[in-house]
Amino acid sequence: MEAGVRVPARALTLMLAAGILGGVGWFVAVPQPTAIPISPLVISLPNFSSFKGDLESPALPLVQLTGDPTGATTSVDLHFRGRLGDAPVMYVRTGAPAYWRGLVFDQYRDGVWTATNHDYREMQPFVPPRFLPPAPPHNLGTFVQTFRVLRPLPGVINAAYPIESLYAPVTALREDAYGTFHTPGPLRPGQTYSVVSYLPDLSPESLRADEGNLSLSDYEREYLDSQALSARGRRLAADITNEATNPFDSVMALTSYLQANYRYTLDLP
Repeated sequence: MEAGVRVPARALTLMLAAGILGGVGWFVAVPQPTAIPISPLVISLPNFSSFKGDLESPALPLVQLTGDPTGATTSVDLHFRGRLGDAPVMYVRTGAPAYWRGLVFDQYRDGVWTATNHDYREMQPFVPPRFLPPAPPHNLGTFVQTFRVLRPLPGVINAAYPIESLYAPVTALREDAYGTFHTPGPLRPGQTYSVVSYLPDLSPESLRADEGNLSLSDYEREYLDSQALSARGRRLAADITNEATNPFDSVMALTSYLQANYRYTLDLP
């Protein structure tokens, strides 16, 4: 018979305990990847309003509106200018600087912007990543924004787009055809919502290398048709962008020229 190898029970216990403690320490010390960013705790006044009827864009305070007496509208007239005040309308806590947007309009005629597509889909108050488009290529990661409303606002989720996930303390959300989320009623002071957004690569090098998607619908092709400009306007645009070799540099040349030679004002002429 072969003699078995005997290990003292005390030594075996100490060895196993040391291994477990070492593994736990290594797990704690080494950063672990997270599949979904952890949103901050959101404490907010609830809103129990429900959607009624079709989706309409809410009233905007600085433009002439067309619609019913409630302010529901899908177009804005840029011939009208209101006045901006100094009072804040919301506080935003964000992990990164970004461009925020709300309503989207896709057709321009004679000084009026219009949203032509009225389709929407109804969603739950929490929208996880699986219900939203995939991450944009070459993005720089994700970051969290928390919005706290200070004054009554239209029921539109303003956020940095594209969105990875979001939560709002309402009964339901509606996503319109342009990817903007709407709440059943206006946003009230004290309400808070949280959004996780992708951080796109907007560096000049990345934008210069982006050829863009030129598959436009019929009504969007007018944006590429310079015949809508006067002959003098076309000559000026050609002179300003004559050294540009790509769309990004053309846009920046025009932007710099306008900033240097024109002053934007809300006052009517």
